[in-house]
Amino acid sequence: VQGNHKPFCICFCKENDNEIQSFYGYGCEIQFLNEVKKVKNPIVYFHNLSYDGRMLAKYGIVKAVLKCNKIYAMTVLFNGIKIKFRDSLALIPDKLSNFCQLFNLGDDGEKEIFPYNYYNEQTMFEGVVSQVGKEENPPWNINQKNQFVENLNKLHLINDEKFNAKEYCIFYCKRDV
Repeated sequence: VQGNHKPFCICFCKENDNEIQSFYGYGCEIQFLNEVKKVKNPIVYFHNLSYDGRMLAKYGIVKAVLKCNKIYAMTVLFNGIKIKFRDSLALIPDKLSNFCQLFNLGDDGEKEIFPYNYYNEQTMFEGVVSQVGKEENPPWNINQKNQFVENLNKLHLINDEKFNAKEYCIFYCKRDV
């Protein structure tokens, strides 16, 4: 929020597991790290570790591979367990939204649109449709707003002027796993 990013949603799946899990709310990164440390010699991939890794840095980076202000790999010591993180963006330098087309994965479903600047402590569980998109940079146009409302309707997350912000966020985040 206004330069102060606080993690509130993490979605992931384990190796050889198609089930996508999620943790939501402040402290989700701790729940995630507690889940990851259950795995022997854990290695976690983020697509843009330079962004996501910042939320984990406060838990103690013991090793990092940096180049041109980008984090390519890092190891965090969490509750006595070393967790390795890698950046898939360094391996596949393209947006996640292009992966379906790049790898012939078929239809990618709903068009991705997310009001990053809308979510905060007051809006992370329930949102007001008419307020969404105003704070984006640049502000959303009518087509973007309509796409957002269409996604909410398809997912049955809208009730009059209110929408389930938590479930929409989890839906959006799961598409990146």
